[in-house]
Amino acid sequence: MPIPGITTEQLRTIVWPLFMVEADGKKTPIGSATVIGAFGAHALLITAGHILQYAERVDDPRQWHHSSALQFFLPERSRNREWRQMSLHVMAGDETGNFAVCDVTHVGHSKSTDAAILFVDVPEGVDHRISTSLPIRSRGPLLDEKIYTVGYFDISDVTQKHWPPFLPKEILAPDLAFFDGRITHLDGTVLDVFEEGEALNRWPCFKVSTPFHSGMSGGAILSIAKDGALVLSGVISSDASTKEGQEKYGSGENAIASKIYPVLGLRFGEALTYEYEENESLVSEKKERLLDFLDGEAVVDIDHAQDHLQVEIKSNGYLQYSWT
Repeated sequence: MPIPGITTEQLRTIVWPLFMVEADGKKTPIGSATVIGAFGAHALLITAGHILQYAERVDDPRQWHHSSALQFFLPERSRNREWRQMSLHVMAGDETGNFAVCDVTHVGHSKSTDAAILFVDVPEGVDHRISTSLPIRSRGPLLDEKIYTVGYFDISDVTQKHWPPFLPKEILAPDLAFFDGRITHLDGTVLDVFEEGEALNRWPCFKVSTPFHSGMSGGAILSIAKDGALVLSGVISSDASTKEGQEKYGSGENAIASKIYPVLGLRFGEALTYEYEENESLVSEKKERLLDFLDGEAVVDIDHAQDHLQVEIKSNGYLQYSWT
């Protein structure tokens, strides 16, 4: 079913594939991410935290814990680390179907939520401008509300199929990549809301009737605001159930999405410089948290968390939130 007010081509400008380059040069698609702040040569995105934890393990091959250990019980070892040394990228799309490879330069994530924030740069010399973003609805959708899920399904690296075998790609075009996959969107409803978390998802989240398929992690949960605007209301987190014999397909029996507001207080590894024009002059400001961007221009929150959300750091380092 089409999403009201937006085409599939337009969705590609705000929901992007996320991938990383491993030590051997292999390009591995790891999920999806949604643009919430568009600044020309830079962008702010929201994705799923467990995607970054996977990338972190690949980037640091030392085994700090057994691979079967549950996320919640892991130590807070290296959150908000410096990710410039990691080959983490997004494919920034436009309405023509073209994509530009952009670098993820800053990350904010924590095991206290499965939502995470990314700051992205368009590399110098690349002719691509990021101009489209979605407003957020930080408190999430209501019970029984209609929602739409958007993400990239079953992405794979098919570079070898497109590159002539007699040409040395590692010399002529080491960064060139071709991916096969499709953006997919489904409609459903909110089945339950868990403000205190649910089972192993110990953060504010909600359950939807729509299945999450392979590659959609970190993608968008969209809803329609009272004024008719399309807004980002949550982040695709997990679907613990799969169709029998089809591991790439979720069944939707336990599809959980994360609320956005727990990510607002997360800090980047260092303050970001945000530039904008005011009265024909260029203004530069330092931003340390996503909450600092909620000024009505950089990132728009229809729930106005900047006015109503209180953030407190607990003794264990976790962030505690309360609404006024």
